[in-house]
Amino acid sequence: MSNRLVYVNFKFKTLFILRQQIPCISSTSPFSTRPRNIDPGQQMKVLNDKKQFKQTIELFERKKKKNKDQLSSFIIDQALKACVQVRDFRRGQDIHQLVQHRLSADSSLVKSLIHFYMQCHDMNTAESLFHISTNKTVYVCSVMMKGYIENGKPEKAIEIFKGVDKPDAVLITLLFKACAQVPSEESLNLVKNIWKRYQNTPLLNSYVLTSLIDALMKCGDAKDAEAVFNGQSTKVLPMYGAMMKGYIDDEMPQKAIDVFQQVNEPDAVLITLLFKACAQAPSEKSLDLVKSIWKKYQKTPLLNSYVLTSLIDALMKCGDVKEAEMIFNRLPTKVSSVFLHMCHFLFAGYIKHMMPEKAIEVFKGLEKPDTVLIILLCKACAQVPSEESLNLVKNIWKQYQNTPLLNPYILTSLIDALMKCGDVKDAEAVFNGFSTKVSSMHGAMMKGYIDNEMPQKAIDLFMQANESDEILVTLLFKACAQVASEESLNLVKIIWKQYNAKIVQSESTLTSLINALMKCGDVNNSETVFAESRHKSLSMYGAMMKGYIENEMSEKAIDLFKQVEDPREIIITLLFNACAQLPSQQSLSLIKTVWKKYQNTALLHEHALTALIDAFMRCGDVKGAETIFHKLPHKVLPMYGAMMKDIKATQSNFVIYLLAINASAQVAIASECQAIVDEIPQHIVSNSKISNALIDMWGKVGCVQKAEQVFTNLSSIDQVGYASMIHAYGINGMGVKAVELFHKVPRSLLADSTYVCVLNACSHAGLVDQARSIFSSIEPKTEKHYAAMMDCLSRGSLFDEAQQLIDQYELHHPPSPVMYMALLSAARNRRNKQLVESIHQRMNKLFPRSPDLITSATVLLANLYGSTGDVDKASSIRSELSRSGAKKKPGLSWTVVNGELYQFLAHDRSHPRSAEIYVELEKISRELIEHGHEYDSSWITRPLAEDETIESVLCGHSEKLAIAWNFVANADTTFIQITKNLRVCGDCHQATKLIAAIRRCHIVVRDANRIHHFDPDGHCSCNDYF
Repeated sequence: MSNRLVYVNFKFKTLFILRQQIPCISSTSPFSTRPRNIDPGQQMKVLNDKKQFKQTIELFERKKKKNKDQLSSFIIDQALKACVQVRDFRRGQDIHQLVQHRLSADSSLVKSLIHFYMQCHDMNTAESLFHISTNKTVYVCSVMMKGYIENGKPEKAIEIFKGVDKPDAVLITLLFKACAQVPSEESLNLVKNIWKRYQNTPLLNSYVLTSLIDALMKCGDAKDAEAVFNGQSTKVLPMYGAMMKGYIDDEMPQKAIDVFQQVNEPDAVLITLLFKACAQAPSEKSLDLVKSIWKKYQKTPLLNSYVLTSLIDALMKCGDVKEAEMIFNRLPTKVSSVFLHMCHFLFAGYIKHMMPEKAIEVFKGLEKPDTVLIILLCKACAQVPSEESLNLVKNIWKQYQNTPLLNPYILTSLIDALMKCGDVKDAEAVFNGFSTKVSSMHGAMMKGYIDNEMPQKAIDLFMQANESDEILVTLLFKACAQVASEESLNLVKIIWKQYNAKIVQSESTLTSLINALMKCGDVNNSETVFAESRHKSLSMYGAMMKGYIENEMSEKAIDLFKQVEDPREIIITLLFNACAQLPSQQSLSLIKTVWKKYQNTALLHEHALTALIDAFMRCGDVKGAETIFHKLPHKVLPMYGAMMKDIKATQSNFVIYLLAINASAQVAIASECQAIVDEIPQHIVSNSKISNALIDMWGKVGCVQKAEQVFTNLSSIDQVGYASMIHAYGINGMGVKAVELFHKVPRSLLADSTYVCVLNACSHAGLVDQARSIFSSIEPKTEKHYAAMMDCLSRGSLFDEAQQLIDQYELHHPPSPVMYMALLSAARNRRNKQLVESIHQRMNKLFPRSPDLITSATVLLANLYGSTGDVDKASSIRSELSRSGAKKKPGLSWTVVNGELYQFLAHDRSHPRSAEIYVELEKISRELIEHGHEYDSSWITRPLAEDETIESVLCGHSEKLAIAWNFVANADTTFIQITKNLRVCGDCHQATKLIAAIRRCHIVVRDANRIHHFDPDGHCSCNDYF
């Protein structure tokens, strides 16, 4: 028959079959319509491969019933594998009994049973099978070795290997894995001997070489691992991985990074290892590498969830919190165990970078946190002790207290968080509520008592503990040092004697012991402990020196310093303190010697430098102190204090200047601020805190150009500097400039405050679209971000969108009073009666325990009724507020005239020249009316008295009184500056524009929300958007 081509079209593939002859379709043909006899062993393998293990066992049982004697070794092997997967240990034992009589003749059955028992962690039975086996093939030995390794018995695997005469590649690989699991000199020698014996044979394939490199690395022989690696002309990816992992384990991350950069096409494992190496060596360079790899592979299958976990960790460790957050927030699935593992790194990063609030925020969105996350949450709450943190910790306790999740580790963290938040009572309740207490729980309680200055309770708790470990003894010594009494001293001595040989040996415990003895005044015993210590740490030297200084024995502290070969900052600081306590030419000479030796090292930080300046001053070398002080690029407040101690001529110091700047910013009068600035020495002005405070002050005063000048002169701009300048632009109505500067801020310096400032700037300028864009880029968003965006939308009368934002926020957060007040205030200004009433009712339900908040909201409601003509309702509300004792905040305005500060209340007549002021007001009012001004009665929110008119009431507002006084005192003034504690009303705003135009005068008014610049042309910087 001629050759024919048969074409069979399937759904996914096209199969071409070429046969020489196709005379007919037989029963054995793959295209036969009759059923074929398929080998049951193969069927079972297919089921196992599909993870259908129960079906495998069912098939096995059917075949066993038919003919148990015809069950092949392969069928038995597949059945045992299925039993392992479903944890059916009993059935596996039954199979063992079924084939017991075949074991002596069939080594493959022995191999399968050994594998089964090893997987079930029954090493005894596996060993029995191995020992009675008469045919210990290489394959049987390999299964035995693999079982030992997987069960954590690598030494036994090594013994098996030693009994094999001719090992194959698999056995050698397993030997290397066993040696890697138990690194030692003996393991290393064995690995190197095997390498030497087989290095020129075909046995050392790529798999064996990978295990060899791993073993050498694990045994600490990086040099030979490098030799093996570099000696291979053809390297597979696992070999690169073994090298990288070894370098990371040996804390040589840069070498791991160098190895990665030799790979052209890395796999997911290598990328994961690279991220781990970069996390271990955080730097700008590491961060750039991480981000470049992320950018290169982010759209490929290589970046699986495990890689992303390492990526988040690396970004966090390298300080790029924002990028880590962005990747985290993009994750499609947020319920898997891998996702929780990512959360571990995210939380740890937040805590490391002192951003506990963010960790808390993410935790709130988790449905099923694991043990590690609960522990990290408690740590975050402990890092930011507050009412909110305390409530969250207590809720976690309440939610999980009767579940298996509350293990001793969580309880320890929970107690620590409660103590850090100052809730000693609940910490005691948690501790006393558990009958089984571990040592760490005692430690958390004792540390909490010490931190909350309750050392006696810490001592009492120590006495109750059944067993005391090193940590508890250390804490006891700290508590006794805090009490510092005769009783404490006796207890310290008793514990010292009782635990001396057992526990009181470590550096931390001995340091605490010395400190306690010194604090209790027992210098002799402190010296004994120190002298008898074989290994004297720097912390012990520090405790001794500090003790000598506190006991006014500075000479001994100085003598002890001279014994230290390689001092650290704390030791140097204590030396300076001792010399300051013992001023003399000899002390001064020593100070100078030490300063000269260490001045260009990283040892002298803020504390040491402050102590150094103080020592120079105390020893009478003022010039030396000044020289050091002026050379320091970064000065902190204590340094100013040290300089101030003996310079009588100095009228103020750093803290006074800082307080004066902040106070001037609140008053917000340019002349007052300039007077303060003129008094600040240039070396203090250059301090970053002072500069940032000056930017903030000039912004709040309305002098944006001066704020820009300070900002431009900053040598290094930090988060506060950028935020202050953006805020300055924002409150002065320069929203576009604020947004432009925001986009120039480096990512690493973007903080919550930066976002809030730029959103507020957009709000003041009506830049809603820009605010939306910025708001959408913030992750995660805090209450302040939402509140700022809410204010922006509300000012723009986008009330529907504003309410949607509230709904969106409340999906994952408790209601925010700030957001509701922003919406309520804007709705009142737009006289949206229905919305104001609705919001007010909602706030009463949501915030019943916030009387001040409800009072403010109710005042706005009353103002709305008053402005819309519903005077009766307004009066009724005010009467109710009055009966309840609630007080409305009075409106205040202040201004500086001829160098003196004046303050005015609405309708104030307390000024000695009050009559002149009201005459001037009448004059101004006539001018306003002549220029078309109509007094807006809607801004009067109360009934008029019999002797009042709309004009008289509105003219009596505090800012108009302040303006009038300026003209009374200086009729031809061209500049007036006023600060008001409340928002300026619409009538005053319109009137002030006209006054500036009529009198050809610049008027700057800062109200509660922003700064209004009224120009002589009758224009306001806010463009009537307020």
